[in-house]
Amino acid sequence: LDHLCINRSIRCLELREIGDSDGELVQSITCLEPFFEKNDELKCIVGRKLNMRQSDVISLLVTILSRRQSPVEEIQLIDCKIGDEEIQIVLSAFKKQPTIVPKKICLDSNRIGDEGCRTISEYLEDKRVEIELLSLSDNSRITLTGFQHIAKALAGRRRALRKLDVSRNNFGGNLLTPFVEAFSSDPDMIPDELDLTSSTSADTQSWRIFGKLLARRRFPMTAIRLGRNSISHIDLSAFVTAFNSRPRSTPKILDLLSNNINLRGDGDAMANLLAKPNCSLERLIMIRNDFLLDENSALRIIDSLERNDKLQEFWLDTHDHLSAYVFDCLYDLVCDTRSIEATIFHSNHTLFHFGEAASDFGDIHLIWN
Repeated sequence: LDHLCINRSIRCLELREIGDSDGELVQSITCLEPFFEKNDELKCIVGRKLNMRQSDVISLLVTILSRRQSPVEEIQLIDCKIGDEEIQIVLSAFKKQPTIVPKKICLDSNRIGDEGCRTISEYLEDKRVEIELLSLSDNSRITLTGFQHIAKALAGRRRALRKLDVSRNNFGGNLLTPFVEAFSSDPDMIPDELDLTSSTSADTQSWRIFGKLLARRRFPMTAIRLGRNSISHIDLSAFVTAFNSRPRSTPKILDLLSNNINLRGDGDAMANLLAKPNCSLERLIMIRNDFLLDENSALRIIDSLERNDKLQEFWLDTHDHLSAYVFDCLYDLVCDTRSIEATIFHSNHTLFHFGEAASDFGDIHLIWN
């Protein structure tokens, strides 16, 4: 500890699994107090599996942060038994001293509920708060009511959040409805990166309306993650069709991992979107779905990629069942050898990953027999 307090070049400090009894966590934080206060290079504090419900722990940490000359940029308190009461203490202190407010707050795997979300929403509404990232993943006590508080607060901010992660929360209903209601007046306030993995069950009409909302943005989102939401190929078709009129608004990364999508005989919607010259998609993740591409769907998608100069990665489940003709078409897509002109001007020079496994060499990687 003495050596730590002398060393002022450490940028991140992680406290992990410090005991619950006899005030061990309070003692540890107290010993590190000189380090916290004097190390101006410290930008990130991480706590994992700590008992932050102990008396004085939260207050002590906030007091130490308030004495720093420069703010910590990121605080992660993961699986630290933080509930609504602890959130109230932390954010109340941050409100009183906005100079110590971190730009990135991660509160994954805690015990935050709807009342805690109300406190967070009031904090987000404070115009002095400059926050870029908020992660509330795996807080199973949050319901749709709590999410509605968060969404309304984000929609009313002066600047959009860079990233919002509410994945792995059992909201108990259609998350897309309060989301659309909150951001319908200004879709550009939707966070640039949005993680809704394993968080919603929605009908086809809701996915269509959600897609239309995103398509109204002036600039495409960097990433949207919709894995493990039981999305069917009909839901997917409704969602991606909404971008046909404004393909430049398509998110750059679309993660559809582990859904119920089956493109057998029905790959038109995705193929039509990929064929749009202004489609912004750079990475499309569709592995671990319950489909195997049939020959016609595969050929339609390959044909659409001939006119696509944005997509770099297309992650699919293994498709060794396809005929040699399909793979020949795929080879011609990335290197058309009919002539030098075709090789230079007609080949797809953007796509470098099409298949199941990633390339270790950064070169063209295709799954073939």
